[in-house]
Amino acid sequence: MDFYGQKGLVEAINIKVPHAVNRKCCRHILSNFRCKYLRVMLNKLFSRAVRSYTEQGLKEAMAQMKDLKLEAYEWLCKIPFEFWTRHAFQANLKNDHIIDNIAESLNKWVGVLRGKPILILMKTLRSKGNE
Repeated sequence: MDFYGQKGLVEAINIKVPHAVNRKCCRHILSNFRCKYLRVMLNKLFSRAVRSYTEQGLKEAMAQMKDLKLEAYEWLCKIPFEFWTRHAFQANLKNDHIIDNIAESLNKWVGVLRGKPILILMKTLRSKGNE
């Protein structure tokens, strides 16, 4: 089942970089989740499950979701927790980001410079960083 639109990317990375840790952006999972299950309370429970630092917090949010909409609970349980829930991330990686908008933030900061030649881009970014 393809929840993330990566069509073979995970398998290719696992072959080329077998020790790499694979995570999913919860915002993208939520987008797919909302296409199927449009209840506001489900979205809140999903957010609680994703952001929980403890297994107990995840279990409580998922139990409430199960009571509210069994199909939504089952859909999320098919995605391995270590891909999308904060409590299951490897602690030795020192990063608990659940969304991938770091790159999106950089793109917004760079803005219209993205289409410029590399030397102009670098010169402008260097001075922009000193603002």
